[in-house]
Formats: sequence, C-alpha cells, structure tokens
Amino acid sequence: MDITNIKIKNIKGYGDPGLDWNLSQTPIKSNKINLVVAPNGTGKSSLAVALQYVENVRIELKEKHRHNPYDENLHPLVSITIDGNTLICDDTVNNRKSVVTPYVINSPLIADTKSYYIPGGGLNAIGQMAIEKIEMQATTPNKNEIKVNTTDIKSSFGKNSKLITTINNNLGDSHFIECIGNMRVIFNKYSAQMRMNMVNAVIDNINSLDGTKEQLRRMIDNSYFSEIEEEPYYTQYVSLIGNVYPNLTKLDYFLFFFQLLHLYNHNRDAYNQAVKRAKFDNEWKQFNQELRYLDTTGRNIVAQETDNKVVVEYPLADSISNGQRDLLSFYCRLKKFYRSVNQYSVNSYVID
Repeated sequence: MDITNIKIKNIKGYGDPGLDWNLSQTPIKSNKINLVVAPNGTGKSSLAVALQYVENVRIELKEKHRHNPYDENLHPLVSITIDGNTLICDDTVNNRKSVVTPYVINSPLIADTKSYYIPGGGLNAIGQMAIEKIEMQATTPNKNEIKVNTTDIKSSFGKNSKLITTINNNLGDSHFIECIGNMRVIFNKYSAQMRMNMVNAVIDNINSLDGTKEQLRRMIDNSYFSEIEEEPYYTQYVSLIGNVYPNLTKLDYFLFFFQLLHLYNHNRDAYNQAVKRAKFDNEWKQFNQELRYLDTTGRNIVAQETDNKVVVEYPLADSISNGQRDLLSFYCRLKKFYRSVNQYSVNSYVID
C-alpha cells in the first residue's frame, strides 16, 4: 500500500486551501516506519489531529480543532490517495472507513480549570494541567456466576455418583473458565450418539462396582478409559484441562468432563457469558500487572471498570514527571491500538 497524496482543509492549523501534500516521489508505505520531520509550527500535530478524525463515520470537529473556532461554516476535509484511489472524509461522508483504519497517539495533556467561591471574595478560579483519561474499552461484559446443578449431575451419573466432587469451586477461577471456553467445539461434537456411547460405557463400568468412595477409586481400572482416550476430541479436552490442572487422575479428568458437558448442554447461555467475562477479567488483570511494572509514580495507576467501561485515569500532570506521564500514557494507548486493530483493514498508526 502506497499513500501518494494527503489533503487537509479547515482542521486546526490548516485552513483553505490548506495542505496538499504530494508524496508521489516518496510515498508513505505500509509495513514501514514513516517519519515526518519538520520544524515546530509547520503542521505536524495538525496532520495527526486530522488523521484522528478519519476514524469516525464523518468529521465532527471539537471546537479546539476548528481552524477558526468562531466560524462554524468552515467545512473540514481529509483526502487520502492510496494506490491511486482517492478516499474522502468530510463532515457529510467518509468513504475510506472500510479501507484504512487510523489510530493516533498525541499529547495527553489537557488544560483544566476549577472554580470555587471564597466567602466575601466572590468566585475564584485556578488553572492546572491534567492528563486525559483513556477509555480502554467502551463496554464491559456482564458479571455472571455459573454453577453446576449437583443434584442433576449425580442423578444423571447414577449409582456411584458419590465419586463426583462438584467443580463449582473451579468455576470461580477465571483462568479455568477461559480454558473451558476453548472446549465448546469439543462439547458440540459430543452431541453425537457415537461419542456419548463412549461416555456412557465408562459410567456403566464405574456403576458396576460396589464399595465406598475410597474403595471405588482404588477399584477403577485405567482400562475403563481406553476407548474414550482414543477419541480425538476427548484427547483434546484432556490436553486443555491439563494446562490448568496437570496432576489429575484419569478418573478425575473424566468426572470433570462429565460435569462440564452437562453444564454446557443444560446452561449454554450462562456458560458462554461466563467465558466472555473470564476472558475480559484475565486480559485486564494481565494488563494491570504490566502497567504496575512500568508505574514508578506510587499512584497505583491501573485500568479500572467504571460505569461499564474500562478506563485509566491519571493524577494531575505536575504531580508526576514528564517521563512517567509519557511512558504510562503511551503504553495504554498502544494497548488500545492493539485491541482495535482490524485484520480486514489497513491499519495506520500515527504517533505525534
């Protein structure tokens, strides 16, 4: 992909006729680092701001980004020529959205003012530099607790159901829940009668025995599981669950499988919702561990779930160093970019 021309009008530092940047001799190329080097005041930040608006359905400028904030009749425009095709984005249309997806990182600093009354002195105001909070995720999945119905499970298993130890405690572990999210194809395959016959054959062998729970565990022979362990989807299940619980016996792997299959077949919506939430929880736990490693401010700057969104908030700019501010802000925005990448589109990453 080659970008050979960029036009910008009525956005920040660019008026009309604005910028008409002919790049035919030195095109911006995909999968390359492209540097724009120019003196201060020549429009690099205005270029970044303009590309930022190209992400939207149409350009709706914030007042601070208008070329003339007092004239609302100036129509913004961004035109990008890619591989000979000119894509237009203005305040009425955007025909480039399905072709290229830009993501812009620029200064997180914003001016903030606070007003307060002084008794006998009237209204007073102070100005301060704040660091813009970052919305990392616009919506969060609902919290959903899932449990197996132990009574139904044991009734379905039959005579020696006393061997079953409920997996409800395991279902409180988000890593376990995310793991079983990878088993949905496996459980779907076990709707086939041929595979369920293998499950029932194991249960029949176990139920043919008599004794206490401890005696039964000693009596159950590994040969009971020979047939089902040759079934590819069950083998895949054992491999996945072994990543979380590597030291289970053949019997315990089977009893886990039986309960999970029952849960999936009888409460599939809750199962899927719990998996979605577990992936969400694990992703942001991991991200916060990484962020704490970088955070030397002592302010516990982390991603938090607020009003069904995931946001990172920062202290006032003058309370941490410029280096701390830039590192933490950049890392969070880099993560946001990574999560927003559209594999079916050309992604443009702009750092100002």
